[in-house]
Amino acid sequence: MRKFRFLEWKVYKDAKELFSLLLKIVKRLPREYRFELGSQNEVLSAVDVLKDNKFITKKEFDKIFKKIDEISNQLGGFKKVVRL
Repeated sequence: MRKFRFLEWKVYKDAKELFSLLLKIVKRLPREYRFELGSQNEVLSAVDVLKDNKFITKKEFDKIFKKIDEISNQLGGFKKVVRL
């Protein structure tokens, strides 16, 4: 049995991609807002606020939303499998 099998899972790779997207956005934010995204428990709500305040484009928001939705669906499926 391999020790770190999760490194190959799609949900892990998608979570890494989401984090990379968020890092790129955080680097562009004014200094006074950089820590706000990281301090949020709800990433989607924070990203939605960034969109509303024109810190990110609708296209960037849609890409992040899609990635969060994919991860959420994968984790929901994973949860069902683990319960069996």
